[in-house]
Amino acid sequence: MKLTIFDCDGVLSDSEMSSCRADAEALTAAGYDITTQQVIERFAGVPHEAMYRMIEEEMGTALPQDFEAQVTDVIMAKYRTELQAIEGAEEALSTLRKA
Repeated sequence: MKLTIFDCDGVLSDSEMSSCRADAEALTAAGYDITTQQVIERFAGVPHEAMYRMIEEEMGTALPQDFEAQVTDVIMAKYRTELQAIEGAEEALSTLRKA
């Protein structure tokens, strides 16, 4: 095998919880009260841009112009401290390297 392509989220690592927590915190601070669980249930698989557009419609006002960039910065910070490899990911990569 010469090439293996991974969709990392849920395959090598699970970033969804960190990302959803960052969204919930930022949205709540911006005046849209929502929990991490509600973000997961309502917006799993929805691109951030579309999610923010729906929320703006519900709020009847725009989020700050740099909102997505701010949230992305928080998400990246959470990834540095919270992101963990999925169980078995290291062994799978090691097996592929040997193949």
